Amino acid sequence: MLESGRPYLVLESDEADVTVSTTGAGPVTAEDLDIARQIFNAAARYLADCERLHADHAQVNDSAA
Repeated sequence: MLESGRPYLVLESDEADVTVSTTGAGPVTAEDLDIARQIFNAAARYLADCERLHADHAQVNDSAA
């Protein structure tokens, strides 16, 4: 939470720095919730893809040994 009480999310990497926060100093809106859900769902898909690719890679390496 920011000092103002607004929630925020920061993603930092060598390629990009992204900060996401609610739309203003007022209460959290339905649009803020929708954006947060979209981020959550995208992150879950990204995690699932990474886990699948990691498992596939490990299986290939185990088969080669």
